[in-house]
Amino acid sequence: MLGHHRDIRPPGLLALYVAGYSGYRIFEETIRIDSSAYFLGLRLNMYIAIAATLFGIGWFVFTQRRPAPEAAAGQG
Repeated sequence: MLGHHRDIRPPGLLALYVAGYSGYRIFEETIRIDSSAYFLGLRLNMYIAIAATLFGIGWFVFTQRRPAPEAAAGQG
């Protein structure tokens, strides 16, 4: 649905999914009560979710800032 309303390049939707799902995992990790490995006061799963969220956002920004293939080919 989002790809039909905005001009998002193809890997952008996957990058948004990775960022969104990982962002939800951050919320979910705050409400979990089962045992897990802790590192510097946070659950190890929280660090992984934060890293995946930042990766997804960075991936999305990178893919959207690249010049479109047809625009780059037309200038040569």
